[in-house]
Amino acid sequence: MNIGVTKETNNIYNTPSCISIDKYGDLWVSMYTSQIIAKLDSNMNLLLTACPTGVTDLTAMFDGSFYVEPPAIETDQNNNVWVCYGHPLSSMLVKFDTQGNEILKADLPMNSVPTCIAVDAAADIWIACRETNEI
Repeated sequence: MNIGVTKETNNIYNTPSCISIDKYGDLWVSMYTSQIIAKLDSNMNLLLTACPTGVTDLTAMFDGSFYVEPPAIETDQNNNVWVCYGHPLSSMLVKFDTQGNEILKADLPMNSVPTCIAVDAAADIWIACRETNEI
């Protein structure tokens, strides 16, 4: 088991916040400041980055205001990547395929502000929301 810092982003727009490991051992990292997600291999080489449509990369803004929560991220058994973006006016759930292509985007209730996401064995998506105290 390796424990410790193995890669530094050296970029103020790439503040790592949440991680998930897919079935191939690739690491998916959500970046708080820029709201992008990054896919890294087991040697910490950057494979790709992705950002949902409607979110301006490197500014992390929607409708003129910054997102207030780091993107929560999880991978499922089919190697899709699920990301929740939290903003009081525009929280959303986005599904990316293993190549970082956006394949689904769904608005979440206003003021929900998701903070955590999990995918169970039945492929159900579970989201914890801070502002509404809901799962």
